[in-house]
Amino acid sequence: MDEETLAAGVRERVWIGEGAGSFARFCAQVSESTELGDWPEAEAVECNVPIYDGSRVREAAVEPARAADIMSEWNAILDTGPGIVVIRGGMADTSVVDEATEVFERIIDDEQASGTGGGDHFAKPGANDR
Repeated sequence: MDEETLAAGVRERVWIGEGAGSFARFCAQVSESTELGDWPEAEAVECNVPIYDGSRVREAAVEPARAADIMSEWNAILDTGPGIVVIRGGMADTSVVDEATEVFERIIDDEQASGTGGGDHFAKPGANDR
């Protein structure tokens, strides 16, 4: 298969066109139950969302066979399953996230104090911050 045909096939699978949506299919999908037994690498299912333990995921990442098992499972979840995963404790060291949060909070505080905060384009001004 030539590269252009291959690219068109991939594009066809990933881009959503106006005829792609089906409200009936959406309703059927969101009414499905997610069972823990269907996702052997998950530690739990909460609100139909498979939950993975971050430390186990990190351990598996250094073993190619285990990493492939987890990635295959996530691919199935995103392709035909519930469409979402949670990795509880996904980051062993959250210091960089904590530091970024502090910076964002200072920016928000400064914007609010000076009256220059723009919020975001999803809500009325003042309803939320970036």
